[in-house]
Order: sequence, then structure tokens, then C-alpha cells
Amino acid sequence: MRKLKIPEWNGEALRDLRKERGLTQVGLTEEFNRVGIPHGHATHDTSVSAWERGHEPSKRAHLLILCRVLSCEVDDLFVV
Repeated sequence: MRKLKIPEWNGEALRDLRKERGLTQVGLTEEFNRVGIPHGHATHDTSVSAWERGHEPSKRAHLLILCRVLSCEVDDLFVV
């Protein structure tokens, strides 16, 4: 019987993607809010810091907004 591997949040991947795009945590927050606020979602730079330290975003919409801002796939933010 094969073990099922459950993807885990990868805060380091978020940090690396952010830096590759030349964004600070504040810059990512600003871009996140530019995209998210019209859809009822906003965040703070303290949330970005927590996400990078391994705390998974609590809302699916936040994951999708991060992917849109960072031009990545959801899978890019998880590790199996």
C-alpha cells in the first residue's frame, strides 16, 4: 500500500518567489491588496511575514491572490 503524501505549505518558496520578483514584504502586501481589495480581501505585511515563517494562509482566496500577484501556480507554494 502506497502512502499518501499530503502537500505542506512552503513559506520559503513564498519568500523566494517574492524576492525573485523584486518585492519586499510591504511591496507584496501592496500588490496583494491592489488585487484583493476589489474582491473583498486584504492583508498586512505582518501576515506576509507569518506566511513566510510557515503559517499557511487561512483563506483559499488568499492563496489564489498570492499566485496571481507572483505569477505562479498554487503547487509552487507547497511541498510534498
